Amino acid sequence: IVSGGEDNPSWNIISKLFNLSKKEFVYDDFSCSLWNKIVVPGHLYCMENHICFYAEMMGTETSSASIFIHTKIITQVIIAMSDIEELNKKNSLGFIKNAIEIVCKNKKSYYFTGFGDREGVFDLISGIWKGGASKPKTAENLNKHVISHLDLCLITKIATTTTAISSSGKVTDESSAAA
Repeated sequence: IVSGGEDNPSWNIISKLFNLSKKEFVYDDFSCSLWNKIVVPGHLYCMENHICFYAEMMGTETSSASIFIHTKIITQVIIAMSDIEELNKKNSLGFIKNAIEIVCKNKKSYYFTGFGDREGVFDLISGIWKGGASKPKTAENLNKHVISHLDLCLITKIATTTTAISSSGKVTDESSAAA
């Protein structure tokens, strides 16, 4: 749990991950999965004005010359609280009570699953959305957990490695780091 502000290192990381310009209070983050056509495991960040999801997955592409390229697939979702029309408790596989659906005013729906405490997450998001969530007094104590998690996300986003294996067996690595 972190608060916004230019002096706060975790806010700087969040603003880089999601390109958010407004500095806002971050209530908490949760491990979960975004369920679209596939299940994408990642983290959901509950903020004052946004719900954000971030995930990274490794993938392999094969070109016509039998070259295998390992790529990183990044999934980002940014939902403004003002865009939310409905918030629903859902069941994964029809009976596991661990999912939340967020329906936006444009009728786009986001289905997040795998919450260890769906009720707590739902109550937090609902409270923020309805304007009734209060900022916890323990922000300083929990700040280190969120900073270390966000540092890991930012490091993996900035440093990327591409490995190509040609049909002759030659391996090439290209590493790049954004400034």
